[in-house]
Amino acid sequence: MNRLHRHIAPMIFVALLLTSLITSCQRKPLYLVPHGNVSIATTEYDIQLELLWGANWQDEWQYPLESWNEDIHGRIGYTIPTGVHTIAYQLDDEFNRFRWHYDRHIGIQGGRVQLATKEYYDMLFYNDDTEWIHFIDRGGNDYRTFNVTTNTNSRVQYTRNYSGYNQPDQLIGTLVSEVYVSDDPDDYIMERNEDGSITYVYKMDVTLHPYTFIYLYQVILRNNRTDEGDVIVTSAEGLTANGLASGTDLFTRRTHSSVVSLTQDYVAPLVTDRLLTLPDGTQENADIMGARIQTWGLPNVNPLEALTRGGTEPQDSTFVGVGLRLHNGYTYVMQKNVTEQMKDRPAGGVITLVLDVTKEIPDSIINRPQVESGSGFDAVVKEWENEVKAELEI
Repeated sequence: MNRLHRHIAPMIFVALLLTSLITSCQRKPLYLVPHGNVSIATTEYDIQLELLWGANWQDEWQYPLESWNEDIHGRIGYTIPTGVHTIAYQLDDEFNRFRWHYDRHIGIQGGRVQLATKEYYDMLFYNDDTEWIHFIDRGGNDYRTFNVTTNTNSRVQYTRNYSGYNQPDQLIGTLVSEVYVSDDPDDYIMERNEDGSITYVYKMDVTLHPYTFIYLYQVILRNNRTDEGDVIVTSAEGLTANGLASGTDLFTRRTHSSVVSLTQDYVAPLVTDRLLTLPDGTQENADIMGARIQTWGLPNVNPLEALTRGGTEPQDSTFVGVGLRLHNGYTYVMQKNVTEQMKDRPAGGVITLVLDVTKEIPDSIINRPQVESGSGFDAVVKEWENEVKAELEI
């Protein structure tokens, strides 16, 4: 398997047939007939993970890819969407969104829309193949907010006294502001169709960027052996991350200030005796596990803007809790503060947790007699208030 996964984000080419011109923030005089057919075609380009996660993410991520099952543990990167949701909001004289003019789901290869000429629009594009995200229209003419929630799940939870909610699906998209539909033929390129008819076309490139961000958590276990040489921590029952945003604003990309916790039940299996690099730069043979969580990012921040600034100051501390399964059948809760790592990685990336097993897990737990089943463990993560909604504002 290639060490670098370059997964796909569509770039949308908008072609206006015969009667319409789309120009982003360029206001030209206009057009031919009252309505224009807008043809949208897509070409696929890579989301380069090194731009989101840092140039050295592949060196930081030390879990062996040959032991990572993407069908179970999740894709290391973004996937090609199956379709694109297109919404055109007509603007008034003050450039406020006053009408939901057009709403259609189109295939990844494109589609066609019809817009009135001599009008301005905000055009929103995002993938329409989500499962757990619920987009809830508030109705009326309020086009500033749009709530979403995620489904509850019935899997074993690793946070105490909280209902379990799923991670958000992959969501990528973009907003093109103040799009103008022209009626001036001089603004178009004339093309002849196969049947000999003439079409006037204007093309515009629109790139989709992530609204959801992927974090890869690697758990490095030092001194993970008994005096007899047996492995102490054999697996993980799950991993919970807290202090994450409950949603985002599709127009501004600023995440919500309210926070949630997300749990990944499927932690990649323990790989033993690997030469690993610790956060201080030293190397030693140790064991490692890995997990993937998809999230809206840190609260109250535009993750992509924060990335260009080299990081952000989180409003809350961020902790990760892992339910470690021991050789005697008991489960031990490891909790680590990852605030500093998260603030340097606002758009996703590799988060490293290090546990010195024989020093940090009490001997009384390691040496307990073996049990037949688990301990009914709940992974308690500090300083988290439950949030049952993951809101997304448009």
